[in-house]
Amino acid sequence: MRLEINEDHIKCRIIERYGNLEADKILKRIEDAIENNVPDDWRFTESPTARFFIVDEESGVKILGLTYRDINRDIVEEIQENIENTKYIFRNIDKLIDRYIEGLKNPNAKIVHNLRTAYHKGEQGTIGEEKEVFLSIRESLPHTIAIQAKKIAARPNAIVTKDEEIWVRQHLNWLDLSNPNKEYLFFEKLTKAGIDRRFRRVYSYDVKGNIKRIEVDIDCNIDKLCNISIPKGDLSIPGKYRTENYWTLPTYFDRRFIDLDYAERHPEEEPLSPEEVIELFFLKKIIERARERLYR
Repeated sequence: MRLEINEDHIKCRIIERYGNLEADKILKRIEDAIENNVPDDWRFTESPTARFFIVDEESGVKILGLTYRDINRDIVEEIQENIENTKYIFRNIDKLIDRYIEGLKNPNAKIVHNLRTAYHKGEQGTIGEEKEVFLSIRESLPHTIAIQAKKIAARPNAIVTKDEEIWVRQHLNWLDLSNPNKEYLFFEKLTKAGIDRRFRRVYSYDVKGNIKRIEVDIDCNIDKLCNISIPKGDLSIPGKYRTENYWTLPTYFDRRFIDLDYAERHPEEEPLSPEEVIELFFLKKIIERARERLYR
């Protein structure tokens, strides 16, 4: 596992959006919690968007991150090195597509967590892609789900405490649809060895993004009451098998495309350079043609 931090940008956003001048301290606490407690193969979300929120419990600061597989970096670098020789890229694009698909199928990529920016608290700060995924699922079902998409897309995936522990949200979320302003979320303690199921917490989370630990009696019976099944024994799978939430993570190539695509759609923030426009063209072309092969 490797951690990347867009440090200067995040600090500026913490000061701008929270009025908190202890941005250095907050970001260092989150960084240390991740470095000291997160396993090498950990993903903060099972969502194919690969985006997650980490909230600092003491300050309420909400950090957006993206998890990706560090593979296909060499393709991006090759395009960048030949950005003024587009004939070379066009001539070799089929080989680049082959390498991209090969990278997508690689089961041994290093996991990278990229902390990108500080969002507003609560439902002011939502993961747009996560919201769209929930909307598409909701609209494709024959029955009606009375849950707001922005609520799903605003929830924290992890909480960092003052003493640099990290608690990760599990599948249990309690809602009262007659009172949509508050919900209760279930967390377990994360360590380098994985989730320590001896330690569990419930936090209330409201529409304004306020998080508060709720003192409730959580013992081993919660496994039965909430239908949690904790497998016993050795779960190691031989060969090149990986879980679905590994395969759905973007690669470095995809992460670069995501960044350039965002910059193209939001030129008011930081417009693309001429070289980046060309790079984005080729990244998009490779992804489109790879999808044609994979999805047919």
